[in-house]
Amino acid sequence: MTDQADKLRSLAGRGAGAVERADGELPLVVVTGARAGVGATTVALNLAAVLADRGQKVLLVETAPLRHESGDAIAARRDVEHGLGDVLAGTCGIEEAIVTGAGGLKMLLQRSGSRGATDPTRQAYERFLGELRSLKGRFDLIVVDAGRGQAQWSQRLWSQSKLIALVSTPDDDAVLDAYATIKQSVASGDEWPVRLLVNQADSMAAADRAHRRIYKSCQRFLSRSVPALPALLRYESGNLGTRKPPRVWEVPNTPFGHAALWLGRAVGELVIKEGRAEHGGETRWRASA
Repeated sequence: MTDQADKLRSLAGRGAGAVERADGELPLVVVTGARAGVGATTVALNLAAVLADRGQKVLLVETAPLRHESGDAIAARRDVEHGLGDVLAGTCGIEEAIVTGAGGLKMLLQRSGSRGATDPTRQAYERFLGELRSLKGRFDLIVVDAGRGQAQWSQRLWSQSKLIALVSTPDDDAVLDAYATIKQSVASGDEWPVRLLVNQADSMAAADRAHRRIYKSCQRFLSRSVPALPALLRYESGNLGTRKPPRVWEVPNTPFGHAALWLGRAVGELVIKEGRAEHGGETRWRASA
């Protein structure tokens, strides 16, 4: 938790005005984990997929350090010509680096074999923001998979976001790390649009208990209310030999699939401007009633 808190100190000095500057720009949803292993990448992928299936034009951006498990979750080829690192370096534009992944989802990925994007210069970061702004009109919103926030530059995206989904599990250590993350953001003096998302819960009751613990602690010690996003239930594949991350388009008729659809609906209502067509709330692969 101490390491996480130290890294979040870099967010200081970017107060409420930073969030206001995001108004009128392409909405950004940042998904970040309270700690490793809570499933932030899986959450980001499924959230982007549900939003896209609800009729939104969505781009999923992968800023988290590339790991084997994140590659399994994203389910996309890595032998692409251009990736995020190339956009940051200025060797290609963002349009050239966007690829189509599973389910037709548009993605900007970290490319296998590249040096990655863990510590770009300020100039590279500003270039990246400019590239994101250039996508307005082509996309309705961007979902950023920031992993557990190890990369300092990806944390800067908090200041540009309409919504920060802080992912935790009901596990005690994860709950403590989620509280520590929120505590440090409050200490920085910024009013980040943070909401807690409990992932891998065995039941909605367990997810609610985890949220209540964090909510009460934040109110008591930080004078801060942290609302919850709809929780995601643990997915049991039924095959003990595989631990493939769940993808909502493959498992719509499961508790996880139903929960993912509710999450997408809630985020859409929070982020997408009022007055946009709801498309009847229907989905192509909607779970059966």
